[in-house]
Amino acid sequence: MSFSTKQALVEQVAWVSRRAQERRGLVYFPPSIGWHIASIQRPHHLARAFATLGFAVVFDCSNAHDPVFGFFEVEPDIFLFKAPRELLAEIPVTLVWCFVYNVPFRLYVTPSASMVYDVIDAFHVFPYGRSFLETNHRWALQWADLVTCVSKELLKDVQVSRPDALYLPNAVKAWRFDTHGVPMPEDPSLAPFFHAAHGDSPVAGYCGSFAQWFDFDLLYQVAQLLPRWRFLLIGPHLDKAGHSHPLFAEPHVFYLGPRPYPSLPFYMQHYTVGVNPFRDKDILRGLSPLKLYENLAAGKPVVVTPFPEAQGVPGVFAAETASSFASALEHAAQLTNDPSFVAQLRSFAQKHSWLDRVQTVLEKLFPKGLATFSPRFENQKKKNPS
Repeated sequence: MSFSTKQALVEQVAWVSRRAQERRGLVYFPPSIGWHIASIQRPHHLARAFATLGFAVVFDCSNAHDPVFGFFEVEPDIFLFKAPRELLAEIPVTLVWCFVYNVPFRLYVTPSASMVYDVIDAFHVFPYGRSFLETNHRWALQWADLVTCVSKELLKDVQVSRPDALYLPNAVKAWRFDTHGVPMPEDPSLAPFFHAAHGDSPVAGYCGSFAQWFDFDLLYQVAQLLPRWRFLLIGPHLDKAGHSHPLFAEPHVFYLGPRPYPSLPFYMQHYTVGVNPFRDKDILRGLSPLKLYENLAAGKPVVVTPFPEAQGVPGVFAAETASSFASALEHAAQLTNDPSFVAQLRSFAQKHSWLDRVQTVLEKLFPKGLATFSPRFENQKKKNPS
């Protein structure tokens, strides 16, 4: 590394440190997922919520393809990071937000930083060895200042060893999904979809990732049962599970591939009903799908394969077989003609905001007030698990 490069990194460390002191503190997200991706996930939403609430955020993308070296302010108070790990010890981190696969990064930042361990899925979802994940999990349950769980079923498991664990489901920026009739940006790829419309043909829509947990077979059977419906599918393929599936050859199924996250509410304008057909029982048990909240925020009911978190949510209908799934779609489509029903869905989504999720965490960590969150203060609990 050249002298000029080292000097630039030193200056960047000073810059980020000053920003942390000017804000309420600094939150560090260890490597999880790239920032510049189409499928925005939980860490992105949390990072933005912390920044909105007055914190500086360092989002480590050293395992991703983001074109960054050092620190880069990608959005106000959110810094992407890709540089030698030793630099992390030189910035005043006040909170580390860890997932099971990046827990060891807690040891690279100052020991006085608080740690949140966020349990978000079954272990086999992550592309890491089981022993590595189990070791991280045990260590995090012992040392985390706060443990959060995305679903009630995961919470039950964790509370065996951490009775103080906090239920923290996914959420939504509801205002993003109320487009007020604003027309969507032009997308020529939608031309066949529009051309296939006939009469009042309803639309089943999915925005999300496609992988081994997506039930391609079920949706294929549903599409065959509902020839007058159109199916609009948006998102990236994360593996080869569905690349050659006959679902995508159906004449009334339209797969667009990934689209930029800010544009998704405009595509949802064309949905009648959202769908979430997943098939992995372990995943379903702990599932809290982002797209469920986003569909409801857009005023769209959702038909899902059954999972615990969907129970009791207005506008969410569960079905296990192709015939029951098709029937649920038809029923949900009829309900969308009722303005009060649509308003109920939007109202539910508005009560589940990312800002509220982060505020809940801060109040749990620092019940005496957020002033203790500043790096100018000693944390309430000091420990060095190393």
